[in-house]
Amino acid sequence: MRSWGCKAPLTRPTAEAYAGDDGVIIMCASCIEGMGGTHFEKLIVSGTAYEIEERLSKIPPKDTIPEQWCTQIYSRILKKHRVILVTTYLEHEIVRKANMIPASSPDEALAMAYELKGKDASVVVIPDGVSVLAV
Repeated sequence: MRSWGCKAPLTRPTAEAYAGDDGVIIMCASCIEGMGGTHFEKLIVSGTAYEIEERLSKIPPKDTIPEQWCTQIYSRILKKHRVILVTTYLEHEIVRKANMIPASSPDEALAMAYELKGKDASVVVIPDGVSVLAV
């Protein structure tokens, strides 16, 4: 989960850019080491996207916490998009606590996305999303 735009602060993460205003993002990640850094994981399971954003917006700039910016981007994405996480190492309950929809396979995730957006929905595949720039 370290790919939520942390490397390019002046651009939108590629999946967010391509998903439009109300798209579904399917992220395939084993998450063998969990959901990113210690602060990030604690923050993303601490409430809804709106609650997380509100809490973080009250932190003065001189008191920012590690991984705060990544969590703010994550919250911004969740406010506009449904995110389906395909993972083999995380329990589905922790994925739900992080405000995502758990899936056990890419096929299951794609079926969920089509159910949410309709059978005529467009699909964009972005391999290695942190090294791709949407133009």
